[in-house]
Amino acid sequence: MTRGAHLSAPYKFVMGFTKAGQTIGELEALIAAYEPNAEFVHDRWAKTAVSQAIQAIKEGNIGVGGCIVKDKTLIFQDHNRQFVPYFRGDLHGEMVLMNQLEDSLKDEPSPNMRAYTIFTSQAPCPMCMLRLITSGVGKILHVYSDFGTPDQGHVSSIERLPPVWAKLAKRQEIGEADCSPELKAISRQAFLLSVSVSVVLPINTSPTASRSWAV
Repeated sequence: MTRGAHLSAPYKFVMGFTKAGQTIGELEALIAAYEPNAEFVHDRWAKTAVSQAIQAIKEGNIGVGGCIVKDKTLIFQDHNRQFVPYFRGDLHGEMVLMNQLEDSLKDEPSPNMRAYTIFTSQAPCPMCMLRLITSGVGKILHVYSDFGTPDQGHVSSIERLPPVWAKLAKRQEIGEADCSPELKAISRQAFLLSVSVSVVLPINTSPTASRSWAV
């Protein structure tokens, strides 16, 4: 499938991704058969996040999903909705979930955001990390860390923060979920399956340049 959006870009930008080693059908079968492992505290919620990532791919979106939990109860589960039903550059998985949570708390003047934990299938990008820090949500836990990959590089989203934001982030627990290596591997494959081997924004003088992901 191919997804495209017009972006202003008078430069050339090439991003390479490792090609996924599994199909969507194989990932669906793996996650359906997977039983949460009691040895890992967060395995149940990690499976939910990865399941949502796979659902995102099926719908034509980027393979990132997540869930929000409070008092060991699932509150919301959803996924990236950036391309379908129409392009919205802000609708990363974390953004979709936080929109739902904050809308549900609209009648509470001072909601206890610390009581909530968000689990994501992949470490949040800088945009989403800023949103999560601003929200004050208690815990931000990811299944798969893409640290060192072409999209994230060798600097984490936390390390990219200006000093004031880094200080704010200390209010929260941010890091990897305690989940199985199997779920981490499935999460990584889901993300890779949803992005192209390379993304190219060619140099031109027109007002827009084409950006597309091909799976």
